[in-house]
Amino acid sequence: MIRFSEKIEEYTFNGCATCKECCEGKRFVLAPLILEDFKVVVGFFPILFGYIDNELKVFMLFGNGEETCPYLVNDFCSIYTTRPPACRTYPLTPYYDKILCDTTCPAVDSIEISPSGIKFKEATDVNPIFYNERFKGFEEKLERTTKWLKEVEKDLIPMGHSVKTIELFRLPIGYRKDTYVDMHVNSLSKLNIFKEPIKDNLLNKDTRC
Repeated sequence: MIRFSEKIEEYTFNGCATCKECCEGKRFVLAPLILEDFKVVVGFFPILFGYIDNELKVFMLFGNGEETCPYLVNDFCSIYTTRPPACRTYPLTPYYDKILCDTTCPAVDSIEISPSGIKFKEATDVNPIFYNERFKGFEEKLERTTKWLKEVEKDLIPMGHSVKTIELFRLPIGYRKDTYVDMHVNSLSKLNIFKEPIKDNLLNKDTRC
């Protein structure tokens, strides 16, 4: 079970060199997005919708629950320099006005156990090694994303597929002219990076606009 801690100053990071659990799909297959993430994700992964605890979220889908990330090639990330925010900032993640650390990440240890590891926090600030512009003003960015999700929620279409018990949804093709809708729809072509059965559930052709 994933455990997040607000006390990032109590932990250090020991690197990903000996661990590929994230890329191998053993830990995650979905990563929550905010609207500004779309432009980074759209060229590589599908952007889909689903509910967690009855709350609508928008996700990057980077696995089907059975295979490794399709961009893991010879045990290396083939899109490393343009990898999505979730990959770039993990095991840290912003949450409203806080930054949390996934303490179950195999590369994370308490500072007492691994004092030689890289500290997540120096003095009162996040270590620049781990800081990402995505963290800045995250609460406001999340509120904007939540507002957009409420606008489109009523028009979501079930895709007939679930990942990790989360049913996946998409918006109709030609739904409305909107930058983020366009990026979502364009990202659906990336379903073909996965093997069956996800890509065959892509487009039950519809004519709703």
